[in-house]
Amino acid sequence: MKLPERISIRLAKSDRDWVLARSLLLEYLDWLIEHREVTAFDDSVLKVGVDDFHQEVASLPGPYGPPRGSLFLAFADGMPVGCGALKSLGRYRAEIKRIYIRPSSRGSGLGRRITRTLVNRARALGYQSVALDTLPTMTAAIAIYRSEGFEPIPRYWPHPVPDALFFGKELRPKAPASRRKPK
Repeated sequence: MKLPERISIRLAKSDRDWVLARSLLLEYLDWLIEHREVTAFDDSVLKVGVDDFHQEVASLPGPYGPPRGSLFLAFADGMPVGCGALKSLGRYRAEIKRIYIRPSSRGSGLGRRITRTLVNRARALGYQSVALDTLPTMTAAIAIYRSEGFEPIPRYWPHPVPDALFFGKELRPKAPASRRKPK
C-alpha cells in the first residue's frame, strides 16, 4: 500500500475529537458486524457485545479520558483513518482497547504506530504493564502484538468469546540516552 503524504496520531482532547472518535468506533462496530468471518461466535454473544459497545461509545470519553485513560486518533493527509484507546485496569496495569484502522488505510503501518503510541502513553502514565484481548481470527493484529513484545497471558476478564486471546507486555521506563563522548 502506498503511504499517505502525512500521517499523524494525536491524543483526543476536544469535543470535536470525541465526535470523530465516536464515528470511528461506530464504523469499527459496523465492520465487525459485517465481517462475521472475523467475529465467528454466536449471535447472542454478538448482541450483548453490540449493546455494550453502544453504551461505551455513548459515554465517551468514559474510561478513556484523563487522568488514567487516553484515546488517540490517527490521520492520513488530515483525514481521520483510525483510533486506539487505553484504560486503567488498576494502579499498575492498563488495557489497550479499540484499535481500528479503516480498511483503506490498512497495511500502512498505522496499527503498529497506534499500538506503540498506546504502549508509550501507558508508560508515561506510570503503568507497569499493559494487557489486551483479541480474537484468534485477527491474525494481522496478533502478528503486530507479538512483534511488539506482547506475550500470551491468562484471561483477565470473563470474555464472552470462549477462544478469545489475551496478551500482555511488561513496561520498563525508557532509559535516558547515553551521553558518552566519542573517543
